[in-house]
Amino acid sequence: MPLSLLCTQLTHFIGSSSMYTGRKLSKFTSCSTQAELPPTPKEMSCWSCQHRFQQGGVVCSGCDKIQPLDTSLNYFEVLGMPNMQFDLDLEMLEKQYKRLQWQIHPDRLAARTPQEQDYSAQSVMHINVAYGVLRHPLSRANYILAQRGIINEVDSEGASISDLDFLNEVMDLRERVDETSDIAPLQSLLTANKEQQRQLIQRLSSALASPCGSSEAVTLAFQLTYVCKLEEAIVKKLPEL
Repeated sequence: MPLSLLCTQLTHFIGSSSMYTGRKLSKFTSCSTQAELPPTPKEMSCWSCQHRFQQGGVVCSGCDKIQPLDTSLNYFEVLGMPNMQFDLDLEMLEKQYKRLQWQIHPDRLAARTPQEQDYSAQSVMHINVAYGVLRHPLSRANYILAQRGIINEVDSEGASISDLDFLNEVMDLRERVDETSDIAPLQSLLTANKEQQRQLIQRLSSALASPCGSSEAVTLAFQLTYVCKLEEAIVKKLPEL
């Protein structure tokens, strides 16, 4: 199959799902052999009582007032997780998410001032987005790469894959899914798909941890996009049989 036609079909296959946004490569930063030092904790002042507390707090430890959304924090910092670390403790991530939700959910703040309720609504929305991104390996990897300036998740031009064997394999598998009318073959495809995802995620982890692994990480994340979309197609087809 000609490369141009193959790429066109794959672009249609991916679709416009927000979880798998297009990505544009930017210039890769030079490799560094020095480990990055953890950022020094910063403090912020309460808008009401001027009490100083650690940046990222959603409630003042001095007067218990709800604080405005701190847009300078990335998603890892918002949820109190290790900064820009791909391998996350998902149980801890969920606990942090629920803790923040419990602290500032609008349903618990009916007696608060309109200003605090507005701060709460903004923060809850931001926390939901942060949690949604970090809980999935693919969106987490894309976010880390975007924060490093390697890809632009908003750009719709997308990156490209030069591995024609991989592209042909994806299209062949998609055709098998579309043409299959038996549950057993689909379940086998789903099992194989899960294993392929596991291997790609493992390789992504190593690439993102390497000082010179950004280029490989972009390719792996793009491959994982196709594999995840294939899983969606299989899962959607199963209830129809």
